[in-house]
Amino acid sequence: MNYLKLLFQGAIVGLLTGGSVSCFRWIIDHTLQLLFWWYPYLEKHLSYVLVYALFLVAISWLLSKILKYDLTNLVGSGVLYKM
Repeated sequence: MNYLKLLFQGAIVGLLTGGSVSCFRWIIDHTLQLLFWWYPYLEKHLSYVLVYALFLVAISWLLSKILKYDLTNLVGSGVLYKM
């Protein structure tokens, strides 16, 4: 009976991991499709380059605030290391 429970837990972990990886890859794919449209648009409309740069600075600032307290605990690939 213990093996059946372990098998079930492994299947659940596998499904959740596969689902999160699939969502991540889907987001990357759609982001790239957006960038293939956005960069040529910026080339023709230079006034939006400043808006895009400010957007990137805002995202960087937000990420720095989110990660501010955990930067000393980050190891390879941004994984938190807690002792």
